[in-house]
Amino acid sequence: MWTKNLSEYERICRENQSKIPVYFQPWWLHAACGKGNWRPYVHLPSETIWPVYRKFKWFIPYVTMPPLTPRLGWYSPGIALPHEPGPLPFRPFHMVQHVANNFTLKHWFEAQGFTVTERSFYLREAPFVVENLWESLSNMSKRQIKKADAQLRIQPEKDASVLHDMMLKSLRRHRIRHCIAFERLQEMVLAALQHQSGCIWTAREASGRPHAAAFMLWDDKSLYFVGGGLDQSIKQIGASRLLLWKGIELAAQTGKAFEFGGGTDPGVGAVYDSMGGRQKIYYVAMRSLFR
Repeated sequence: MWTKNLSEYERICRENQSKIPVYFQPWWLHAACGKGNWRPYVHLPSETIWPVYRKFKWFIPYVTMPPLTPRLGWYSPGIALPHEPGPLPFRPFHMVQHVANNFTLKHWFEAQGFTVTERSFYLREAPFVVENLWESLSNMSKRQIKKADAQLRIQPEKDASVLHDMMLKSLRRHRIRHCIAFERLQEMVLAALQHQSGCIWTAREASGRPHAAAFMLWDDKSLYFVGGGLDQSIKQIGASRLLLWKGIELAAQTGKAFEFGGGTDPGVGAVYDSMGGRQKIYYVAMRSLFR
C-alpha cells in the first residue's frame, strides 16, 4: 500500500543515493516543484518511491512533470526490475508522467488505464574511452568546437540570469511561448550547486558577451544536460557544441554517461547525433478523466 511519508522517502533516497537518479532526490524536487507542491509516496516493504508533482487549474488538481526533470514515475532501488506496487494511490483528473524504458513500468501504467507512447532522447553511454572521445565526433562538430574554443571562454556561473535569457531566446526561436520562471530556475541552480550536483556554464567572448549557456546536473551514474540556449542575434561559431563537449569530457573523466536530453526537433537531434549521442527510448504515460 502506498503512503505519503516524507521521512521514509528521504531515508530511502539517503540510503540508496548511488542508485537513485538525482531528479528523484528531495532537494531537487523541493527546488523544482516548490516545497509543499509535491507528494512523496512510499510503498513498503518494497521501498518503492514515487514523487508526484501536483498542480491546480481552476481549483482542479492534476499531476504533471516538474520543470527540467527528465523522468519520474515510481522507482525501486533494491531490484533491477521493480515489483509492481499495486494501484494508483490517488485519482487526479489529469496525469502525465515521463518514465524510463522499463517494461514493468510500461505494463503497469497501461494496466492503470494510461495511454503510453514512445519518445526519444540522446545518450552517450558509459564507460567512455577518454582517448577516443574526440574521434567519436563528426568532422563538423570538431571544426565548430575548435573555432569556439579559440574565441570563447567557458565560465561557471551562480546566477541564472544569462541562462534564463538564453533559454527564452531559444524557445522563442522555436515558437514555444512557455518558459520556466526565473525565480524557480534560480532556486534549482542554487540547490544543485549546494549539493555539488550541478553547474551552469556560459560561453563568452573576451569582452564578456555571452553566446550560449548550459545547465548540467549529475548523480553517480549520469551527467544530464537539462537546460540551455543560445543567442541567435550573434553570429554563432559553435558555442553550444563547445558547452556540450565540456559536459561530455566531464562525464568521461568521472565515469558517467552523458544524457543530452530530448531530440524531437530534427535539427537538435542532428546536433546530438554529431556529438556521439545515440537515440534511446522513454515513455510518456498520460491519463485524463475528462475524456
